Amino acid sequence: MNAAGLTAELQSAIALVSHEQDGQDIVVCAPVDDRDRRADGARAAALGYVACKLQNDFGTVKFVIERRQLADEDERDRRTINDLRRAGRLVRETQVIHSRPSNELLLGMPDVLAWSFRQEYQRKNPFWFAPFKAGTHVTQLPRASPDATIRSTASREARPRA
Repeated sequence: MNAAGLTAELQSAIALVSHEQDGQDIVVCAPVDDRDRRADGARAAALGYVACKLQNDFGTVKFVIERRQLADEDERDRRTINDLRRAGRLVRETQVIHSRPSNELLLGMPDVLAWSFRQEYQRKNPFWFAPFKAGTHVTQLPRASPDATIRSTASREARPRA
């Protein structure tokens, strides 16, 4: 596909997703530490923030998120949620279901929103995010200590499985 065709497809996707916007979209920007090659710490921080916010604001207990490439990556997401449950920050009934966008078509919508935000945040190009901006709450998480994230991830991975 040529550049003009790709641009037209992106504009169509953004028009579709922004048309369905309910004014309650959230974007969480979590800094990635250079030593965290797979951005596990940033993902855990963002997932934890979103899960707690949605549960506190709307009573959400079921989270359907995109299946990752490796099974251990999905397991890390479940551990993040389990850790928050144990800490009392999420209710016991909280569930995480991993699915593919081909099985859960609405999973594509957050990808469009995230891509649009990234164009403004990283490339300083506000064109793509403009249709979403008024109805989107953006949260910038503070940089976590990379050593703590690496230690935490390593200690969980070292735990024997029951």
